[in-house]
Amino acid sequence: MKRYIKNLTPKLEPEKQESFKKNIEGATKFLMSKLKDLQFFVGESMHDDGSLVFAYYKDGATDPTFLYFAYGLKEIKC
Repeated sequence: MKRYIKNLTPKLEPEKQESFKKNIEGATKFLMSKLKDLQFFVGESMHDDGSLVFAYYKDGATDPTFLYFAYGLKEIKC
């Protein structure tokens, strides 16, 4: 995850870099608190520096909740 964060930060616009740096610590702490319950997914290429997707099951849920780093996603108009 450190590598992903390190690679993503310079690709962001300067104002988004500040926001990302401010919020990533809280997101990382949240993920670490749920580490034993998380499932991890990577892209088809399986690159270790690519995007990460996390999934976990909320109490009593039958379907997982997926977590993404919004800063690592591209918006595409359909």
